[in-house]
Amino acid sequence: IIGALLFGLGGTPINSLGPPFLDEIFPPSQVGGYYGGMGSMSCLGPIFGFAFGGFMLRFYVDFSKPEGLDPMHPDWVGAWWTGFIMAGVTAILSAIPLLMFPRKLPEADKVLTMKIAQGLASPEMSDSKPKEKMTPMEMAQEFWPDIKTLFSNGAFMCCTLSQAFTGFLIGACTVL
Repeated sequence: IIGALLFGLGGTPINSLGPPFLDEIFPPSQVGGYYGGMGSMSCLGPIFGFAFGGFMLRFYVDFSKPEGLDPMHPDWVGAWWTGFIMAGVTAILSAIPLLMFPRKLPEADKVLTMKIAQGLASPEMSDSKPKEKMTPMEMAQEFWPDIKTLFSNGAFMCCTLSQAFTGFLIGACTVL
């Protein structure tokens, strides 16, 4: 459970903050390549994870060497859990730099101006005035319209559904 928790804590900033940062700092003609790079890394991760898990099954579950047992014995239980810990720590370490990014990147205004000129963004998005501090009730009132806007964004929905389907396939492969 701790390994899965670490993995979730590390993976959340990468998957939720990474694509918007890519979209802000690169022109539309280059964003697809970077999204593809992120997607291919998420496909390669399970490959290395299963290979590492297979390697760690050579070691007993608590790293002691019980007498009379070897990895071929039916009572052998390998150290299957180490992959979760390693993946969680790696995800957190790779998320730390991402969490240190500023709220708005320096190149964002230039890229947004170019996207508005190409008709890929609306001029309302260029409003760079900081919002006043909102009360929890005001935040709650803005929540559902923001969710509606998010779910009506085709690119966001395609990326979200593809990640969910990839997770489903990986989970299904582990059961088979």
